[in-house]
Amino acid sequence: MGSFEVFNVLMSVIILGAIIFNLVSVLTFKSLIRRFKFIKYSRRDLYECGFKPQNQKPVQVSIQFLMISIFFLLYDIELLYIIPLIAGLTSLGLYELLLTILFLFLVVISLLIDYDRNVLAWQS
Repeated sequence: MGSFEVFNVLMSVIILGAIIFNLVSVLTFKSLIRRFKFIKYSRRDLYECGFKPQNQKPVQVSIQFLMISIFFLLYDIELLYIIPLIAGLTSLGLYELLLTILFLFLVVISLLIDYDRNVLAWQS
């Protein structure tokens, strides 16, 4: 490839890049409106699916529900780590087996601590 072809390709890339950049900038008209503050967004407004709700009351969630949902996610993620270990149990060496036992031991200990603190008890 000669120097003219390299120059031609380079200029085509620069020109096309500039055109695409300008098109994207023009099409993002919302950012221009926000930049010049024609529309002022209030951070206190609650939006659900893009529509303004009829009442502005925040949703109240009980702490007990929040704790149980967090622990559910925590133990669900730990199960995702355990499944491949169980699937490859036949090909594990001693080191991997000890790490698996330690991991399971830590999961059971954390579950017992949560149970002892009555975090998992549902109170109505």
